[in-house]
Amino acid sequence: MNIEQIANTLLLAKQAYYYSSTPTMSDAEYDRMEDQLRAVAPDHPVIAMVGAAVPPENNMLKEAEHLMPMGSQSKVNTEQEFRAWWTKNAVREIHLSLKGDGGSCGAYFQNGRLIQVITRGDGRIGEDITANAARFKGLPMWLAPENKPFNGAVRFEGILTVADWKVVDPSQAKNPRNCGNGIMRRKSGEQAELITAFAFDIIEVIDGQEVEWSSESQKTSRLVELGFQVLANMTCSAVDDAIQAFASIAETRADLNTWIDGVVFKINDVAHQKSLGVTDGRPKGQVAFKFAAEGAESILTGFEITGGHTGALIPNARFDPVEIGGTTVTNASLANFDEVARLDLAVGDSVFIEKRNDVIPKLTRVIHRPADRKPILRPTECPFCHGDVGHKAKTDGEGGVSLICLNMGCPQKTAGKIQRWISSLDIQGVGDAVLDALMDQMDVQDAADLYVLDRHGKQLAEIVINAEKGLTLGAKRAATILAAIDDKRRLSLEEFLGSIGLFYLGKRRVGIMME
Repeated sequence: MNIEQIANTLLLAKQAYYYSSTPTMSDAEYDRMEDQLRAVAPDHPVIAMVGAAVPPENNMLKEAEHLMPMGSQSKVNTEQEFRAWWTKNAVREIHLSLKGDGGSCGAYFQNGRLIQVITRGDGRIGEDITANAARFKGLPMWLAPENKPFNGAVRFEGILTVADWKVVDPSQAKNPRNCGNGIMRRKSGEQAELITAFAFDIIEVIDGQEVEWSSESQKTSRLVELGFQVLANMTCSAVDDAIQAFASIAETRADLNTWIDGVVFKINDVAHQKSLGVTDGRPKGQVAFKFAAEGAESILTGFEITGGHTGALIPNARFDPVEIGGTTVTNASLANFDEVARLDLAVGDSVFIEKRNDVIPKLTRVIHRPADRKPILRPTECPFCHGDVGHKAKTDGEGGVSLICLNMGCPQKTAGKIQRWISSLDIQGVGDAVLDALMDQMDVQDAADLYVLDRHGKQLAEIVINAEKGLTLGAKRAATILAAIDDKRRLSLEEFLGSIGLFYLGKRRVGIMME
């Protein structure tokens, strides 16, 4: 082997050793090959590498610009709409694949090396998550099949599979999509190794020229050849066959190890696709056929009001447990009291609940109103502090629909503002139980108080976080929390302003856009 072949083999071995459960060579074999490279090229950069080639973490979540198209597909929701699209575009053969329910990203390779991974964002600007993506399953840090370094870009969906969702603990995460997207953006990189990359598009450059693909099937075959994982796919030549395939997938999707929210149809002939053009970033030769929202009937048994950092008082429906889309649902946000009035909703009603985008439960209508139903009354005072309530003014000066607590000292607002600060800055370790204990036992009244907790030393370790079991925070956990807070002492202006919880002011997030 020549020098670059040896270097390539060593890089592949590093990748497999650090990011795979199946190493490509033994430690002794690796050492012998590294000695061979050192003998002929003592200054080669591969020799200087300690561990795997991990990108710098200080780039995490910084805005970055895409070099490949990161648009979306137009949607169809019915068989009639799909048939109309098929006929309008004179489809002769279609390539269909499962539409993974995760976070879309672009991975960029240069001379075989993965140099950057960017979330889709707004299609042009996303967030750099390279440091985390280096640990994703199925995403190589080095790509040189047959010692031919790959140049180009691969678009993939970062997905937390159902199996790995169980590792995270579904009881603490409502669904694998939201949980997975959160993991992808963690600055700590915690659990990034649980994300799997499923590739679905490719740009390849050979000898300075971009490869002209003849079909979507050819693209998929090339991705598989390069070693990427792809979701189930097939081709159809008749619209009836395509519709039957969609129906079959819809019926069996609950058995899959990945959440999907539809099927992507692309005209298989790439030249035909391109001739149809693009509208608002959406190729006319592609369409996503979305699954109908799943729903079930239940009985509204009660409601409760929740509050947050803005003081908004949100009514939440409570109903008998129902199974929707493989999960048990018992509650749903009603958004505001105008929505309650619009639905003419009362406790005791038979109601229909849907899962919008297969994730968010929404009470959509009342099926039956019994004679003994109990009305849901708009509160005349804050249920948390008994202060006055009113409506938040919109930017045009008119009153909004949200009912809010007007008491600046409301403890629910205080807790909400601190929690917003913690979650916005990704301060690990301060959950609801710990925050309640800090407020009750250490007089934490705002986010600034978090930064003087280290003055309390032993006292912090001794706060009670579970009175029934007599559990205290403990010295180790207290030290971890103090370190996490200390790490957030120096903030950019946008981080600071976006985390303090002011009306109409928040951090702009372009990293993850859901369909």
